[in-house]
Amino acid sequence: MAHVGLLELYKTAPDVSSVRALEGEHITSSDRPGRSRHVHSGKEHLMSESGSSSTDGPSRRPVTGRMLVTVVAAVATLAVSVLVVLLWQSDSRETPSSPGGSTADKGSAPAARSAATAPFGTQIYVQATDHIAAVEALAVTELNGRPVAVTGGDDRILRIWDLATGKQVNALPTSHATLISTIAVTKLNGHPIAVTGSTDMTVRVWDLATGKQIGEPLAGHVDGVGVVAVTRLKGRQVIVSVDVDKTVRVWDLITGRQVGAPFKGHSDAVWSIAVTSLNGRPVILLGTVDGTVQVRDLVTGKQAGTPLAGHDDALRSVTTARVDGRTVVVTGGDKAVRVWDLATGKLLRAPFEGHTNVIWSAVMTNLDDRPVVVSASHDMTVRVWDLATGKQIGAPFVHPDVVRTMTVARLDGLPVVISTDRSSGLQAWSLSPPYPPIG
Repeated sequence: MAHVGLLELYKTAPDVSSVRALEGEHITSSDRPGRSRHVHSGKEHLMSESGSSSTDGPSRRPVTGRMLVTVVAAVATLAVSVLVVLLWQSDSRETPSSPGGSTADKGSAPAARSAATAPFGTQIYVQATDHIAAVEALAVTELNGRPVAVTGGDDRILRIWDLATGKQVNALPTSHATLISTIAVTKLNGHPIAVTGSTDMTVRVWDLATGKQIGEPLAGHVDGVGVVAVTRLKGRQVIVSVDVDKTVRVWDLITGRQVGAPFKGHSDAVWSIAVTSLNGRPVILLGTVDGTVQVRDLVTGKQAGTPLAGHDDALRSVTTARVDGRTVVVTGGDKAVRVWDLATGKLLRAPFEGHTNVIWSAVMTNLDDRPVVVSASHDMTVRVWDLATGKQIGAPFVHPDVVRTMTVARLDGLPVVISTDRSSGLQAWSLSPPYPPIG
């Protein structure tokens, strides 16, 4: 009701341009049609609008009581108008821009709920992003002791989000020439960093605290970089990158130099990767467009294990986890999630079925002590599966558009799903108890 009153008073004010002049603005023809001169003071503008006599007239009339009343009333009206506009502007003004040139709470939803009080499946928040198109890459890490998400896409900007509130805290324009297709995060000498790959055929490393690029671009790929990962190899931190040409390259994170010779990962395009160990050797798992996972020795490039075959569409997601003392591989590509024993190359159980379109991402986490798989799909849902039974837990987390990126983070010590879709932006969903029945 207060806003209605202020706006109505604003509409009845004699002349908004007078108020602007009093605030020190220069009114030009663009502000008021037909007026070309600049107005520098409210007094000059007020005199011209109040109809006072011109010095060019035949005589100057004395100031009468009625004229004084008129002038005082006009000045009072202008003062009220100034106050109204200032209050209206302060109430509607957007939050100042962040360092990247975008507003921290643009498109913000109501205040985020606490992960500790939101039961399983509750949407904690949804936050519009300033990316000009769909988010292509998402990762989570910690910055200044707080959990954050890092996103990238067509606009070549790394955006950093406070996971507790969903608010953007920084935007880092990168020097990539084309879109950011993949992000991996790690720490270098205790500092959080992001590794980005782009269709411009380069890999770059960024200090998330300062927003500065670390070192020169890692160049050598002959096609766009589709996926990157970070791991340790012979005691040093390395970056693993794969391009559209299916070439795998390993880089020393500190020096930026290539480690060993590049090798071809597969005869078909590689859409996803994961790094782990098998029989004491570092290996890379390559999810390919033909629906198989190739297992290669990360040092020699040679086949190191049984290919995981069973999907009938491109593998868009490959992740690994330790469960009951063994390494399991979680894959998604067609409409089903599959879980494999890496050592034997065999499925641990029947595929997890329920999605109605291809799966873009699948990860593992724990609900208390129970291992679960979380998957995101082109069918606009995120689903949670019990690893032991393959049954879905609760209802799907429904999004308004295709869910392209998704991962799991922790807020207040509790697991949450962090996802993005093509229209509504960054979302957080609770995985806290009480848990719904399985199946």
